[in-house]
Amino acid sequence: FNAHDATGFKWAVDQAMDFHFLDPDIKEVQINRIMIDSVLEFNHSRCAEEYINLYEKMLKRPFLV
Repeated sequence: FNAHDATGFKWAVDQAMDFHFLDPDIKEVQINRIMIDSVLEFNHSRCAEEYINLYEKMLKRPFLV
């Protein structure tokens, strides 16, 4: 959630509760999609690439590997 206050927190809890009470078949499809997206988004190669980009930005030059 983007609003870091009581209203934003309530919205996030409401979203979680809505998801919890979804039909199990619909929820399973969503969970599978989330798991696939997570594997693609959060992996060692992606993490290393982000760190290299950060180092290049801090050094103001290419990072030699």
